[in-house]
Amino acid sequence: MSEFSNILGSYWTSYGGWGAFFRSPFILIASIAAAITTYDFLDGNWSDLAIQIVPAVLGFTLGGYAILVSFAASDFRNAMMGRFKDGTQSPLMEINSAFFHFFVFQSATFLFAFICIPVYKHSLLDIFLSEIPGWLIATNNIILVIITFFGAFLLIYTMLMVLATAMRIYSVLEDFDTMFDGRDQSQK
Repeated sequence: MSEFSNILGSYWTSYGGWGAFFRSPFILIASIAAAITTYDFLDGNWSDLAIQIVPAVLGFTLGGYAILVSFAASDFRNAMMGRFKDGTQSPLMEINSAFFHFFVFQSATFLFAFICIPVYKHSLLDIFLSEIPGWLIATNNIILVIITFFGAFLLIYTMLMVLATAMRIYSVLEDFDTMFDGRDQSQK
């Protein structure tokens, strides 16, 4: 468990922690979109959608990550690794943390969707109670709305991570390219 928590801690630090997470415009966009779509997703179709979409996106993400790792022996990767003198992380770790963040949320979305399937298919209230008091139905409905909002948020945020990861890679490579603008033209 120690290695697991060390890896998550390292990723979270590299990503930027809670500050970077909550400053992300994708959190706001996903929250607004989830609020708008929650009513339409109350039948649980967000979980079916997540189970259909997320594995394909996860496979695509793993392919992209494999390409990044395949640079392991290249001069390109060597030039991108290592912290800067001011302590900021390397371009390689910026890209690595973006991919890892994407993996974390794809996994969380898929797992949450999978767990929620029975919530929408069978009411636990129906199973355990023959007559359900009105207050319990209202409480169950509120919980269902919260679960649906959270599920819709995860699904939308995960899909937005496609754009966010691509933007992070583009930004890092653009910065990397700028660092070498002054090199001798014969090296191009």
